[in-house]
Amino acid sequence: MNRQDRHNRRFDILLLAMILLLVGLGAAAVMSASLYQGKKLASSPLFFFNKQAFFYIIGLVVMAGAIWLPIRYIRKAAFPGYFISLFLLLLVFFPGIGKTVNGSTSWIQTGLFSFQPSEIVKIFLIFVLAKYLSRKLEKPEKDLSHYLKPAIFTAIPLGLILLQTDLGTAFHIILFSSLLFLVSGIPWMTFVLTFVVSLPFIYLFVFKMEKNWRRITGFLEPFSDPTSKGYQLIQSLTSFYNGGFWGKGIGQGVQKNYRLPEPHTDFIFAAMAEEMGLLWSLGIIAIFIILFWRGYRIVFKLNSIYFKFVAAGILMMVLSQALVNIGVVTGSLPITGIPLPFISYGGTHIIITLASMGILLNLSRYQHEETL
Repeated sequence: MNRQDRHNRRFDILLLAMILLLVGLGAAAVMSASLYQGKKLASSPLFFFNKQAFFYIIGLVVMAGAIWLPIRYIRKAAFPGYFISLFLLLLVFFPGIGKTVNGSTSWIQTGLFSFQPSEIVKIFLIFVLAKYLSRKLEKPEKDLSHYLKPAIFTAIPLGLILLQTDLGTAFHIILFSSLLFLVSGIPWMTFVLTFVVSLPFIYLFVFKMEKNWRRITGFLEPFSDPTSKGYQLIQSLTSFYNGGFWGKGIGQGVQKNYRLPEPHTDFIFAAMAEEMGLLWSLGIIAIFIILFWRGYRIVFKLNSIYFKFVAAGILMMVLSQALVNIGVVTGSLPITGIPLPFISYGGTHIIITLASMGILLNLSRYQHEETL
């Protein structure tokens, strides 16, 4: 196949349709869930919606660029992007640059906007891990030293993010990177030993930090302290209960106005469940399932082992984040502060998520190619 044929080859239309559908539903959800918050905090009901619309426009432009980006640049961008994102993670600790939000100093504040470097590092970490783990599959050996470099590349940003006390993002990175290690064939015993070695750090960052420990106890026994550590989960579950199957109607939710914390960000799934009911919840889950199906087909049909890992990493990053967010708002997991991909209010995670989807759509154009 010549270069012109490759350029004209179509990407996965159904995957693109699911992405655009999630963006559309997200825009409607943010508008409805943030009306009261916008009026209260910024004297404008559409304050958060207008900002989110801007984030979506930027994200969609970046996604379009990623779709048609020459595929060789992904390999070239891996290490430069990784080290630049590490530098940004370090900048967070400098006074006057780092910004604290909800107890985590994980944002960089500029004159015009703020952004979260930990979201940026995720995609470049996937590129770097794909580089090393694909070599492991291309030259199968039982020597575990082949996993040492990717483990170190994972541990460095992970440590910086834990120092920022952003346990949710750290957990997310551990989750999708562990999945990548597993599909590369790393022995289970290595995972067990890694967990044992990590126990002191788990004890330090979970059991000895009051904010994180309150999240754990609030998840296990929310009704033991309904006005404090169990408050968020109880209000989230109340939103689902109030919504029933059909919901109370768009704009008719009560929880988002007075009781449910972060109704347009981390708990937007619960806020909209009150208005749109179980039908909304099942519909969003169904779209993510379709997204997984199309992404899996792309991974399966790619011949390049490196790009298989890139596609799988992107898929795991986005879907594990959705799974964790839905698990949190339904009381299945402790509160982590992880947004719902495509839907929760926010700039950095929306742009990075759409950029990563652009790369996945780009890779869908090269299925069955012998060389990439």
